[in-house]
Amino acid sequence: MELYDGKIVWGCAFKVTNNKKNVILFKKPVLGVVHIEPENIFGGLYGKFYELKKGGGKKSTCVDMHSRIYAETYTESVENYNYEIEFVIDSLENTIFALELSKIGLVEEL
Repeated sequence: MELYDGKIVWGCAFKVTNNKKNVILFKKPVLGVVHIEPENIFGGLYGKFYELKKGGGKKSTCVDMHSRIYAETYTESVENYNYEIEFVIDSLENTIFALELSKIGLVEEL
């Protein structure tokens, strides 16, 4: 999806810490507007995402544009959000499986 200054999109986020025990960022899908700033010295897009109020105006607080996953529709945004959660669940299941394999069984003493 192409992002441009002033585009209204759905944004969501779901990230966990490296130890996968604590969610450090989760934001269910919200409607908002992207404000892209002129290219910086590093090149590429940089901007902010403002959540929209129920009346349509933007909230005064914003987040870095790169901290959200964007979609054109609410349904797509929910799919993105759930995909991120499933990715973490799969990763945790793989970790649990590896730990189960690492267990040492009891052996009779000779």
